[in-house]
Amino acid sequence: MTIKEEQLFYVIEQTFLGYCLLVASDKGLCNVSFADDMSALQQELRLTMPRAVLKNVGQYKEGSVIEPYSAWFDCLLDYFSEKGNLRDSSIQYLPLDLQGTVFQRQVWQALQTIPYGETQTYSELAERVGRPNAIRAVANACGANRLAVLIPCHRIVRKGGGLGGYRWGIERKKQLLNRELSCV
Repeated sequence: MTIKEEQLFYVIEQTFLGYCLLVASDKGLCNVSFADDMSALQQELRLTMPRAVLKNVGQYKEGSVIEPYSAWFDCLLDYFSEKGNLRDSSIQYLPLDLQGTVFQRQVWQALQTIPYGETQTYSELAERVGRPNAIRAVANACGANRLAVLIPCHRIVRKGGGLGGYRWGIERKKQLLNRELSCV
């Protein structure tokens, strides 16, 4: 199958962090994004995956071709619900379809080892990947992450204690960190 024919399954749902776009390939989840309105996520989907055949799981009946995608999505949507247990470790076992450079993947793997409810600085993360002088490159790799929460870049903060950036907005980063801290 060529990239032009790649099938991706997706769903957009409301969560405590706003609208959430979940996208999966046959290899695993490849996008978890947030926005304040559904149209922004629909536009992101069209722009970032222009050659993919997109299939909305909401249009399929249970037990059809959408398995295991709907199970992956349900697990994440439960996690992102108002009453969801953010300490639920089941999301760490969801398959991921990581698409990035070798360096980005190294950074993303290091991010996945940061314990729940804890933070690290960009410089600490740079040291962990063996590139202590590549702080800006590490920050860029965090910004290139397309799997919110699954690759927990929200746990990276500035050395001086500031939150730093977050692809999906500082308010969402604050919400995630506060919610994690309240569950520790």
